[in-house]
Amino acid sequence: MDLGISVNMIMALAIFFVLALGTLTILWLVMPFSVFAIKDALKELREEARKTNMLLEALLEETSAIKKMKKTEGEEKPPEHNT
Repeated sequence: MDLGISVNMIMALAIFFVLALGTLTILWLVMPFSVFAIKDALKELREEARKTNMLLEALLEETSAIKKMKKTEGEEKPPEHNT
């Protein structure tokens, strides 16, 4: 009586499905904890990005002010010519 599928093949498939379902169950149970951990980490990263943006804006304003001062200083003094 050869049915084309041996008992060993059926047992192997059964073991595979049990292991696959067990793995998926474990992942399903662990997933909410990882999501909340990532959520907290992303919140910290957003706060640090805001701080960095504020520092960059301050630096940009400072360099713009310095450039304007240098530009106005250059306009006030006539250029020197070596003749």
